[in-house]
Amino acid sequence: MDALQKLSVISKKQVAFDIYEIILGLGKEGFTFKPGQYIHLSLPSLKYPDPRGNGRDFSIASSPNDKHLALAFKNTGSGFKKTLLEVENVKVEIDGPFGRFTLPKDSDQKFTFIASGIGVTPFLSMVKFATEEKLSYKITLLYTASSKQKAVFLHKLLQLEKENPNFELKTHFGTLTNEIIQEEIKDKSSTLFYLSGAPQRVFDIENILLSLGVQRKNILKEEFTGYWGDPMNNELSKRPYSDLEALLQALNNTAIVSEANAEGIITFVNDKFVEISKYSKDELIGQNHRILKSGFHSKPFYENMWATITRGRLWRGQIKNKAKDGSFYWVDTSIAPILDQDGKPIKYISVRFPITERQQAEEELQGRAMQQGVLTVLSQEALASSNLTKLFERATNLVAGTLKVDYCLVLKLQPGGAYLTYEAGFRFKNVTKSQTIISARTTESLAGFVLASKEPVVIEDLTSESRFAGAPLMHDNNIVSGVGVIIHGQERPFGVLGIYTTSKRTFKQADIDFVQAVANLLANAARNQLDKRKDEFLGIASHELKTPLTSLKSFVQILQKHEYQQKDEQALLFLSKIDTQLNRLTDLINSLLDISRINAGKIEYKDETFKLSELVQETVDELKLVFKKHQIELYNKIKEKVHGDRYRIAQVLTNLLSNAIKYSPNGDKIIIKSEVSEDKVIVSVQDFGVGISEKDRENIFDRFFQGYGRKRQDFPGGLGLGLYICSEIIKRHQGQIWVESEEDKGSKFFFSLPIKRS
Repeated sequence: MDALQKLSVISKKQVAFDIYEIILGLGKEGFTFKPGQYIHLSLPSLKYPDPRGNGRDFSIASSPNDKHLALAFKNTGSGFKKTLLEVENVKVEIDGPFGRFTLPKDSDQKFTFIASGIGVTPFLSMVKFATEEKLSYKITLLYTASSKQKAVFLHKLLQLEKENPNFELKTHFGTLTNEIIQEEIKDKSSTLFYLSGAPQRVFDIENILLSLGVQRKNILKEEFTGYWGDPMNNELSKRPYSDLEALLQALNNTAIVSEANAEGIITFVNDKFVEISKYSKDELIGQNHRILKSGFHSKPFYENMWATITRGRLWRGQIKNKAKDGSFYWVDTSIAPILDQDGKPIKYISVRFPITERQQAEEELQGRAMQQGVLTVLSQEALASSNLTKLFERATNLVAGTLKVDYCLVLKLQPGGAYLTYEAGFRFKNVTKSQTIISARTTESLAGFVLASKEPVVIEDLTSESRFAGAPLMHDNNIVSGVGVIIHGQERPFGVLGIYTTSKRTFKQADIDFVQAVANLLANAARNQLDKRKDEFLGIASHELKTPLTSLKSFVQILQKHEYQQKDEQALLFLSKIDTQLNRLTDLINSLLDISRINAGKIEYKDETFKLSELVQETVDELKLVFKKHQIELYNKIKEKVHGDRYRIAQVLTNLLSNAIKYSPNGDKIIIKSEVSEDKVIVSVQDFGVGISEKDRENIFDRFFQGYGRKRQDFPGGLGLGLYICSEIIKRHQGQIWVESEEDKGSKFFFSLPIKRS
């Protein structure tokens, strides 16, 4: 509807705390609008002064089928709203409707409306109309208010939920958190999201949705053109033209100023306009402002702007323009119409302030927030799912959407390290998982170069790249620029994560750091899955091996008894060696069972109080019978008692002593000390053997870590379980375990336990 219309105020009532509904009667002409649109309401005069004038925008709460127009507003105490609440028997002026915040044609499309406070108003109009017309939309309204008393139209929405089986209302009183949105939103790919409420809150919710993988095209926000006053009260419009020229002169050094005639043709530009746009005055004058269009804003954006100023209203907003040299710049723009005596625009004055740096900073901040959101989502999904392929697919989609790149992929390095295979990707076509092969040679692919460099590698332009040739996959998809980062593994790299564009692009360091952070997250997920598989195998293998091993030991004992009677010394020697190896195998299987029980949280501990000095003495005495080459010196004078599992603490001592002897083949002395330190006892086992490197010391208590075995070929590496089990046992007893060591000089292992006080 283009013409202004005067409607009578029928009633006013409070519908929530500080929220009022005003009903306007429709005349015979009626008022045509779409659900979700808004109008501009002007009062003929103000009883209370208001610096923003006598007009405001209002979302329409009623359905197009209603015989009245319902509006809602929060009483902020402004002069305009105080006057509106007191008017009686007065006609107000309505202009509109405006806005693209409407529903598409009827379909079974899924919608999620997210509103806070009074922002629910346009959604009431939409849901009411859909219910009346029995439309097929599947609508979920996620509505939040600070309290039930401040929830606008709650009773009407609850009634509509009863009447419409396709409408679901979800209310939250308090803050609508990231966690609530994640929990409530299930279908992110085929749902359209409509947002309404306070601008900053809408902006925050949009960022949350983007971080969850919702595409920007599936998000629509309620959009007002801004507040304006009555054209006759517009101070700028009432100034004489000479005053305007003086004002333009004063702004010349700081603002971008232009003048256009009633048809929008540029008639004047100031020096700042020329400086920022890179066009000369001759190139600009006589042109339409479309010469500056960047392609960023939609057609309805400009249509709304033009509709506003041609009606004599002030328009204000932020515009992204394109300069003559192809660079982009942002301006905070105000366009004021100069009106004749009949209120018709005769020219337009535009004043713009450059805000490119501010806008870039805001975009940078928004981008970092989105990236952090992506990392949070992927971390949660990595913990919740054991399906690496799905996690990789999710990661490539989220990374591509966040960084706005054309392609993203995960490549896995295959055994032997000669090639990588495609595991997951975004937008790549005609590729098959685990069958599309990429060479891992340094000179033949970006991935190979990344693996060799062990750090992020950036391609500025593949056509001029000299470090490597580029895989066929990249050339087939017209890739120009990109970044590749390593996905670390345990013993060798897991693979490579890459992002690519089909046009030349310079990647920021923050974006490269984000891709590496995602790669590190994927690396952790891959390691966790590998450890889980190891745990499952160890649990099964150890249980399956224990039964036949028990039988073997029984048979050996029977044979030993028989050969002893036969006095066959050679047979007894062989059987003794077999028995020794079976004992070693038994210890190994017991370690595997311990690992399985620790990981499952099922290892049993006995609680008893005992003297640690006695346990240390007993353990040393037993080992002296077995290891006679080394001299074990014991300094054991403590009398304090500890509380815990005596058998498990002995297991720790035995393991530390056995390691000390094993890794000091040329040493002849092992020193064991036990002493009291404040409220704990500390036991140390010191050898003078090969020692441990600084790098290995960091991981020496990790599961499956074989620091000694890999570095020293003279020693069998084992499975890397003993020290891990010791660490878990000591932790279970509220103690600590640590090591001091230097290569070729020996190691000193410590563990502490709390003293049991009587």
